[in-house]
Amino acid sequence: MVKSMREAHLRSSWASPDTAYEEVMLGFVRDALDISRPNAFLNAFFPFQERIARHGSRNSIVQTTLKLTLPGVPDIYQGAELWDLSLVDPDNRRPVDYQSRIELLGQVSAQLRRDRHTAMHDMLEEWQDGRAKLSVIATLLGHRRDHPKLFAEGSYEPLIATGAKADQICAFARRYQENVLIVVALRFPLRLETDHDWTGTEIPWPQAAVNQTHWRDLFGGRVVERHRAGVGVEAVLGNMPVAALVPDNRGHREA
Repeated sequence: MVKSMREAHLRSSWASPDTAYEEVMLGFVRDALDISRPNAFLNAFFPFQERIARHGSRNSIVQTTLKLTLPGVPDIYQGAELWDLSLVDPDNRRPVDYQSRIELLGQVSAQLRRDRHTAMHDMLEEWQDGRAKLSVIATLLGHRRDHPKLFAEGSYEPLIATGAKADQICAFARRYQENVLIVVALRFPLRLETDHDWTGTEIPWPQAAVNQTHWRDLFGGRVVERHRAGVGVEAVLGNMPVAALVPDNRGHREA
């Protein structure tokens, strides 16, 4: 069957469907995903899938953070407040379960109020339910609501990391008058599996904010202290893929 299909043209489209080819492909996929019998493919695939999905969730959080903090007007597709694995139209036209999102947002908000640092850590560890992404969206939209001119009129300053792993960091500052936000995001998270050492990799601080020594991360609540003109990446990110730092006038106390 497969050979005969090869002899025919192996293409199928909306305008010119090849139903025989499609049935062969669907049969192959069904056999590959069959859990009713011992399946060597799935035994080999699941560990790889879990590893890639975990890193993919962190990349999604990075992308969401950048979308909500870079210059421009952010757009969140309805229903995409959690993980959304849908494809293009018409797959992404399914009804959105707003009630479940409202309930989950209430739970996430309560967790963050009780202990932001622990809550974010737990959400990243249990990333499958999408709470980590929802908490990032809620946190940054709340900051945008409270500081509208920072995002509507604020300046943008790229912060070029230095050191051996400088290419693994994307960082920038937004500033409007005395209001400053510094965003640091991780790139290429898979590289950290074999090399966790950030020694020597630093992020320069914007000149307009060098007098402020203590900064608080909006996501995890941890306080970062800047001793020189820059600060080490590990001190900023810890185990997080992103950080959104604002001046902390409470000194060295950790939120």
